[in-house]
This record gives sequence, C-alpha cells and structure tokens, in this order.
Amino acid sequence: MSEARQARRPLTGAQLGIWFAQQLDPESPMFNTGEYIDIHGPLDPVRFEAALRQTVAEAETLHLRFGEDGDGPWQRLEPSSDWVLHHVDFSGSDHPLEAAEAWMRQDLAEPIDLTRGPLFTEALFKLAPDRFLWYQRIHHLVIDGYSFSLLAQRAAQIYTALTRDQPPGPEAFGALQSILREDDAYRASEQQERDRAFWLARFADAPEAVSLGSRAARAGAGFLRRT
Repeated sequence: MSEARQARRPLTGAQLGIWFAQQLDPESPMFNTGEYIDIHGPLDPVRFEAALRQTVAEAETLHLRFGEDGDGPWQRLEPSSDWVLHHVDFSGSDHPLEAAEAWMRQDLAEPIDLTRGPLFTEALFKLAPDRFLWYQRIHHLVIDGYSFSLLAQRAAQIYTALTRDQPPGPEAFGALQSILREDDAYRASEQQERDRAFWLARFADAPEAVSLGSRAARAGAGFLRRT
C-alpha cells in the first residue's frame, strides 16, 4: 500500500456534518442509504459477483476507514477485498419479494460502527429462476444518492464485458485525492472567506430554528411512508 493511501486525512466539509450528526446518536441507522435493482431475466451469479467485486475495488470511497483523535476526525484509504456478497435464495418462499424486503429492512435498521469496515452491505437475492434483486446499503459518510447509479452502471458494464469475453474498459470513477484536493483548495480560498462572512452576517441575530415542537428533538431512527 502506498504512503499516500496510508496517510490520515481530515474529513471534507460535507463529511464533517454527517460525522458529527452520527456521533450525537451512534445507534441511529438514519445515515444508512440503500437501494435495490430488480433484475428480470437470467443472471450468472458467478459473473455478477466478479463484476461487482471489480466495481467495488475501483470505488475508492467504499474503502475509507475513519477514526478520531485529539486533532479531530480523520479518514484513511485502506483498499480491501475482505467483504461478503450475500447470496440468498428466496425462490422457494411463498412470498419471495416480501421475504427479501424484510431482509433489507433489517439490514438498513442496523447501526454502523464508523471506525470499522466495510461501511456497506452487498446482497443478491434470487426470487425466481429469471428474477433477482441486487441490494446495496452504504453509509452516507462515503456515498451520495447519485453515486448509486454510477456503481450500477459500472457493474453492468463489467458484467456485460465478462459475458462477451471482452475487456471492461477503463475505470469509471474519479480518484479520491482529487476530491480532497478540491476541498482543501476551497477551504484555503478567498471564496470560502467570502461565503463565511455572508452567512455570519445573514444569521447574525441567531434566529431560532422553526419547529412545530417546543424543543429540538433528536432525529428519529426510522420514518413513516405512505404511497
């Protein structure tokens, strides 16, 4: 592993907000993000796992590890292939989709220890011989919603290449270092100082946050949904 990858780096401005919010309630799963893709048609689980493992290997943010010391929270890139793709066959169940969704809900409800990796879960559920669900759960500290689509596109690209015995093409993701350099440059810029001055002036009177309650409440561990 290179020295650059072993080095501890401070969190970006966006990461800091999520880190401290999670520290206020370490047992909350609210920063778990997840999705599943419903795959209709035949699927080769062996090729799919190979494609997914290459995708994860290319996505550097999935290999970040976190900690905190006297200087504050830090992150370090530690590439690893030591993670499990859960293969679960629900095709014999009377209600395979409901069984798979229950599995996913339970996983999403699990609080994540940010100081240990990996910060994601990958699973492939078989509902029928020609129907599968690909599920991902990733902590928001290392990914955003748009990134899920990038992971899916790259996995599909690699899987298609494997089925055709073709090279998968160049890696699709940018380097983590470019993100960190951009964040460092902004923090040291005059633009950051102008932005800070604007917001300090805008809320100089420190108004109370608008609320329907009489006091600020901790974020809930779940949510209600009606469609």
